[in-house]
Amino acid sequence: SRRRPAGFLTQANALLRKNLCLQQKRNLKTNIGITIFPILICVLLLVLQNIINNELDKPKYNCGCACVDTDMYGTCRKRECGVQYSTLEQVWSCAIPSPPRWPALIQVPQPQFRAVRTVSQPFDDLPDPSCRDSLSCPASVLITGKDRGFAESVAGGLFPVFAPTLNVTDYLDALSRIVVGFRHHSRVYTIGRACIFFFGYFVSAPASVRALLVADHFI
Repeated sequence: SRRRPAGFLTQANALLRKNLCLQQKRNLKTNIGITIFPILICVLLLVLQNIINNELDKPKYNCGCACVDTDMYGTCRKRECGVQYSTLEQVWSCAIPSPPRWPALIQVPQPQFRAVRTVSQPFDDLPDPSCRDSLSCPASVLITGKDRGFAESVAGGLFPVFAPTLNVTDYLDALSRIVVGFRHHSRVYTIGRACIFFFGYFVSAPASVRALLVADHFI
């Protein structure tokens, strides 16, 4: 009996196997290179990782530790690590269990760049442009919202009234006591400070707010 002709799938499978066999025999070096290349990459990554780990395991990259309790034979029973046991190079690797919280800060324009009375803005109670020459311009804050009374009351809490009897040096001294430090020679820094007056200006239209922020130097 005659054999039936092979189907399309059978012929395609046989042709593919034949081509793969011939290509593997002709490109043996290429196949070996393709097989070895990922292995070489993995080996290089492993070696690089070991080099980095060995470098980071050096004492200067780890928080300083010290033995705080020993037994009668001199064997250390308890070790503690922290800033107080670290050098200047090690202190950056120490964890701070309770870091001090930074107070709220606001970026204020320089006095010569603060908002003043110009033709392009609608506020008549802004300071005269001559205050920029004497560096006495107050900082102006734009306030917006649907309810003007509510917006102004919220803004009033952001900038409380400065009490004349407030002793600023007491606050600076208290802040200096909670900042984490390390054993080092004392250094004296002279820092100038100045009180700034804030004025709030209410604007309801978003387009006006954008225009004022571009045209003048509001906060």
